[in-house]
Amino acid sequence: MAESSNINHNNGVKEDQMTIQKEKDSSEGTLPDSKPLLFNTKVPAGLITPEFDIACLTVEELREEMNKRRLNAIGSKNQLCERLSEAIQNGETPPQRFTTPVVKKKRPHTRKEPVPEDFSSYEEFLNVWNRWREARDNNNKSVKRSRDAQRKRRQEHEANCKIREAENEKMEEELRAIKSRIQLLVNAVAKPSKISSEDAQEIRKILLEQHEKQTSKSQGSSQTEKSQKS
Repeated sequence: MAESSNINHNNGVKEDQMTIQKEKDSSEGTLPDSKPLLFNTKVPAGLITPEFDIACLTVEELREEMNKRRLNAIGSKNQLCERLSEAIQNGETPPQRFTTPVVKKKRPHTRKEPVPEDFSSYEEFLNVWNRWREARDNNNKSVKRSRDAQRKRRQEHEANCKIREAENEKMEEELRAIKSRIQLLVNAVAKPSKISSEDAQEIRKILLEQHEKQTSKSQGSSQTEKSQKS
């Protein structure tokens, strides 16, 4: 009886251990008998895959990746990134990169002046030095043209700013004069008994100006009507 109880106890412990192991495997995203997943579900779609950064690829590289995976390579960069990421996450295509990254070569440094010690003959040095000097002169000329054009644009911009400032000051003065006239007319209508002689002269001046504007406007309209009739 004691032996049977020990066997049952050991079997129960083994079953508990297997249950714990299954729960652990399921929590980690893989079962003991299942195949390994091709993607990481924690990776955001359209940004980074477990193998390479999709967002850093150029449009040409993305289209080459899509063509090699036999996926639709038509669309903008955002559409291609989302399409490729969804295909990898759905297990339709492997996560590793199919294309080789293109390493951009650095531009050779050509500003260093050649020296005779680097050449086998003086003629070779002179030929290289003349080409270097010509390139430097052309570069200096282009820099000078660029600086002159920039200086000219800056001067034109400053001149335009000064003209606009003068126009703004003139418009502000006109606006202040119009506001003072409006206030004068309002006071004359509200309290005519308290108007001074200077204010009365200013009101007459305003009325005369308005009358002259109206008469000139009416004369101009009559002349245009006569010209249209004739």
